[in-house]
Amino acid sequence: MLAKKELEQLIICVPTKILQDQMMAQENKAIQRVFGIEACRLKGPGSYIKLHAIYQSLRTQTDSALVIRSKMQLLVWLMETGTGDLDENKQKRRFES
Repeated sequence: MLAKKELEQLIICVPTKILQDQMMAQENKAIQRVFGIEACRLKGPGSYIKLHAIYQSLRTQTDSALVIRSKMQLLVWLMETGTGDLDENKQKRRFES
């Protein structure tokens, strides 16, 4: 239950990205309505593309058409993304490490 109180900032920590997604989807409007403050999400560096890993992958020669296609799709996504957030990209597992 949310109670109204004068606030400048409210911090809610959850242990997983799944719970973070649920909070932003389900509770965000209630937080804004009750407290009158904007909500935002903070993620760690593991949530974002590692350009060095992409660079190394592009330098690797491969004959696999599937891998080449995946690299091309990733390059297109890199031109479109404004954040580099891996949650935007379906190919994310290949370049997380």
